[in-house]
Amino acid sequence: MFNANVWEEGVLYFDPEKHEYWLNGKLLISTTQLLQKHGLSVDYSDIAPSILEAAAEFGKRQHKELENYFKGIQTYENVNDITREGIDLLKQEGIEAVFSEQRATNGLVAGTIDLVGIQSEQYVMVDYKFTSALYSNPVTWQANIYKNLLYDNYQIGVSKLYVLWYDKQNAEFK
Repeated sequence: MFNANVWEEGVLYFDPEKHEYWLNGKLLISTTQLLQKHGLSVDYSDIAPSILEAAAEFGKRQHKELENYFKGIQTYENVNDITREGIDLLKQEGIEAVFSEQRATNGLVAGTIDLVGIQSEQYVMVDYKFTSALYSNPVTWQANIYKNLLYDNYQIGVSKLYVLWYDKQNAEFK
C-alpha cells in the first residue's frame, strides 16, 4: 500500500490510484505524462467516458493476467483465453521472460516496463497494448524511453523492442 508519508531512500514508489511515481519524497513525471506534455499521446477526448472506462478496465485485466503469469502467480491453465493467446505468441517468437512489471526511473521520469525477455540469447523488451488501433508514434516514444530507463536502472541493453498488441476489433494478438 502506498503511503506518501513514509519514504525509504532510493526506493521508487508507485501510487496506482493516482498513477504517480515518487522517489525520495519527490513526485516524478510518468512516461504517460511526458508523452501527453509533448503532444505525443493519442487524443481520446472525443470518446465517451463510459467507453474509455470499459476499455481501460479491459486493458488493466489483461495486463494483470500477463503480469501474474510471468511472476508465477497464475498458471497457464488459470489465465483467460486472451492471455493464453498472448503467451503463446511470445513463445512462438522464442521470447522467454526474465522479469515483468518492473519500475524504473532516471530521477526525473519514471515508468513500468511490462516485460523483459531473452530471445536468441539477447535481451528484448515487450510492451503490452490492448487497444482498437495501434498508434506507432506514441508507442515508439514510450518504448524508447523505457529502453533508456531499463539501461539506466539495470544496465540491460535490449536488442529489440516489441509490442504485444491485442487488436480488439479483430480479437487477436499481432
